[in-house]
Amino acid sequence: MSGDESLRRIYGQFKRHRRGMLAIFLGVVAAAIVYALMGTPVYRVQVVMMPASDKEDLGLSSMLGPLSGFAGMAGLGTALGSSKGEEAIAVLKSRSFTAHFISEHNLLPELFYRHWDAVGKRWTFMSSRSIPTLNDGVKKFDDDVRRVSTNEVNNLITLTVDWSDRQRAVDWAQQMVHELNDDMRNRAKSQAQQALDYLNKEMEKTSVVELRDATAKLIEGELRNLMMANVREEYALKVLDPPLLPDAKRPVWPKRSLIMALAIPLGMILAALYALGLEAITRQRDLLRSA
Repeated sequence: MSGDESLRRIYGQFKRHRRGMLAIFLGVVAAAIVYALMGTPVYRVQVVMMPASDKEDLGLSSMLGPLSGFAGMAGLGTALGSSKGEEAIAVLKSRSFTAHFISEHNLLPELFYRHWDAVGKRWTFMSSRSIPTLNDGVKKFDDDVRRVSTNEVNNLITLTVDWSDRQRAVDWAQQMVHELNDDMRNRAKSQAQQALDYLNKEMEKTSVVELRDATAKLIEGELRNLMMANVREEYALKVLDPPLLPDAKRPVWPKRSLIMALAIPLGMILAALYALGLEAITRQRDLLRSA
C-alpha cells in the first residue's frame, strides 16, 4: 500500500468517527478549562538569607594557633572550624526539625485538609489506620510545601514555601526562620556553657602558666560566643529578603496557559487513538465473522 493510499485510509477512518473524535477533544479541553479555573491555587513565598558572620569563631581559632589542639580536647574543635550556616541548613532540612515544627503548630489538619472536618474537629476517614501520622506530615511537607536551595557562588540560601493559603505560606516561612535561629542559638548557648564548665575545672587543676593562659583565652572566646548567642536574634541565618504576601491573582499553579497548551494536543491524540482503536476493533470483528 502506497503512502497516499495509507493517508486516504486514515483520513477515511477519522471522517467516519469525526463525531466521537470531536466529543473527546472538546471533553478534554473542557476538563482542562474547568481545572484551570476551579483548581486549588498554590502560592509561592520565598525568604532569601545568608549565613551569619563567623568572624568571632575564626578570630578565636587564629588567636589560639598551636594551642588549638587543647581546644579540641575541650570539645571545641568542631565548633571553631565549622560554619553555623552549613549547620543551620542541615537542621532546616532535617526530619526532626520538620516534625517538631508540624507538631508545635498542629499542621496535620492543614496539610491534609481534604480529610479534616473543621467543624467537628475530626478526621473524615472511616478507619483509624488511614489517619495521617506525623511521618506522613513530614513527607508531605518535604515533598510539596518546603524547599531549601543554596547558591554557592554568592552564598545565599533560599527557603521556598508553596501553599494554597498565601498568608499561611508567609507565616510558615517566617516561623521556620525564627525557630531555626532560636534552635541554633540554644545549641550554641548549651555548647558554650558546657565548654566553660570544662575549662573552669581545667583552670583549677593546672598551675602551668602557659596552660592557664591558653585556658583563659579559650574561656574568653566561649564567653564571647555565649554573649553573641544571647544578644544576636539572627544567630545562624540573616534574612536579606523577607517573605512577601503573594498577589492573589498570581498563583504559581495552576498555570492556565500551560494547561491549555497541553490540553489541545492531548485532546487531539486521544481523539485519534479513539478512531484508530474503533477501526482495529471493527477489523478484528470482521475477520472473526468471515472465518
